[in-house]
Amino acid sequence: MKKQAKETIESHNAKEEVHELIMDAAGNSDVIETGFSKSLCPIYKILKEETFSPRGQILNLKAGLYTDILYKSALCMGAEQRSIPLIPFAKIIRKARKVLAEEGRAPMTDEVKKMIEEIKGYLSEPAN
Repeated sequence: MKKQAKETIESHNAKEEVHELIMDAAGNSDVIETGFSKSLCPIYKILKEETFSPRGQILNLKAGLYTDILYKSALCMGAEQRSIPLIPFAKIIRKARKVLAEEGRAPMTDEVKKMIEEIKGYLSEPAN
């Protein structure tokens, strides 16, 4: 059974922040629209899929699509540091990841699951 995403006040506010960052960057849409950032993205260079590039992720967010693909970004800031004018790709993606986390849609790695179980075990132990 897939967990239903629930928009909280926090996730709604984070979505608004993402939208504002994207709209601020929209004035620099030449950089986003040309795909300049793709050529600088190590993930795109390996996977060769637009969706994983900074441009692809920004376009998805602009369309309101918040998916776990956001966790495929290395947040290396390669495109960010070389784009003129500066577009805060990493900041936008981090804020979008916050939306997923607030809605309970962050990916659960084995390490995170183990940590949660250890914390639950610790919390359930009787206090001395």
